[in-house]
Amino acid sequence: MFYSSRNKILAKVVQENLDYLVRFAFFRIGDKAEAEDIVGDAVFKFLNKPPLSVKADKLKSYLFKIVYSLCMDHFRNGVQKVSVETSRKGFGTGIGTEHVGGRG
Repeated sequence: MFYSSRNKILAKVVQENLDYLVRFAFFRIGDKAEAEDIVGDAVFKFLNKPPLSVKADKLKSYLFKIVYSLCMDHFRNGVQKVSVETSRKGFGTGIGTEHVGGRG
């Protein structure tokens, strides 16, 4: 009984703060897709290993702390964008970007 009511509370915290979490991550890393990935990872951690020692009124702060930590990990892992050029005919210049290292 405790776990089902606790899971409902966790899901409600996520639902009420999802947009704020993405914005929070975006303003730290500057890439919307990466911010959404980070928030997805944070929500997964939050829901699959719920913080049993955290009181209900502190769950929102705890979730933002997870997102913040994952943003810092994003920089520690040295995610960089690198130009890649293809030499095949018919592909134009083929210059684009892809993620190298870290996530992605």
